[in-house]
Amino acid sequence: MKFDDLKILLALEGKWTVSVNGLEYLALSASDISIEDSTLRFGKYSRKIIDLEWLRSDVVRIRTRAKARTQMDTVTFYPGERLPSGAGIRKRRRRFQVEIGRALAAHFGTRKIERQTLYSDRRHGIGGAYPRFVVGIHAVIAVDPEESSAVINGIMRAALLWAPLVRRPVTAVVPRGRYQTLAARLRVMPQVSASIEWLQWDGKAIRPLEDSGAEPETHVQELVIPNVSAEVERICAMAPGAVQAVPHIHGKAISLRLRGLEVARVSHEGISYPLGEPIEQVVKEINELRRHGSRHPLAHTHEERWLESNLIGSIGQILPSIDVRHIYPQVPSFIGEERNIIDLLSVSTDGRLVV
Repeated sequence: MKFDDLKILLALEGKWTVSVNGLEYLALSASDISIEDSTLRFGKYSRKIIDLEWLRSDVVRIRTRAKARTQMDTVTFYPGERLPSGAGIRKRRRRFQVEIGRALAAHFGTRKIERQTLYSDRRHGIGGAYPRFVVGIHAVIAVDPEESSAVINGIMRAALLWAPLVRRPVTAVVPRGRYQTLAARLRVMPQVSASIEWLQWDGKAIRPLEDSGAEPETHVQELVIPNVSAEVERICAMAPGAVQAVPHIHGKAISLRLRGLEVARVSHEGISYPLGEPIEQVVKEINELRRHGSRHPLAHTHEERWLESNLIGSIGQILPSIDVRHIYPQVPSFIGEERNIIDLLSVSTDGRLVV
């Protein structure tokens, strides 16, 4: 049994959640996982691979057996650090519901929360990320500071949808330090600002939302492109037209991608091969297997990266005004404590910023 595809998959992600018989979940780095012949090592465990099953393009279930044991173990690899079923998210949100409930009782000077819920109201379009409370005459909706920026900013929509259902004055509680986008929207939406009471929570107490009214200052860090053209050209020549060189902003390097999968990263400090070596063989295999219509797992893993790669390659046809010399993927941006990633950043030929 060959495990080349499995090795490549495991190298694609930096972090993995590993389920052992569905009872124990391990958070491991890719460096903690290895395959030698038919032996799978992950963390402190070592198992012989009996067979494997691809559940999705990036999720694999492996039937294994420990040395000197007849009992089989089922080991399932999920990309990333989150629990696969959403159990971890539900647990975190329930914990936040209890915590913010206590803070609300203290803020409104009551001993008891009359009613609270955390379910997803699909009929009215209110997501399950927003715990809702009835505290005296107040209807309160809140959001956990650990949610993504999109979820936190979505509380405005959820509050507006909930208001006609609850028939009470609505209060929205947002995390301190993560409301800059909401504050900017409220400045140009005075009716929404007036119809909902906006509060902030700092992890201990609830107080009115503070908005200075000032737009955040913009500081653009200069991007220094490393002078590594010789190495870049060498690798691109292995699959002309297929290997794409794009800036790796965070790593101050050039990322070489084949239909979205990074096969090499070149910087002044050297060159690394995330999917292994020899690089010629890796490029050849991915070029053959990662094609439209293929059923191979490599054709379906990280499809969003493939889409991004296609967009970078053809953006001049989609937006003729784009200056194709300046296209930057996955650009980090910060507003206060909010961290966002701009999928593609560019500039038009007349000098306008394009996001």
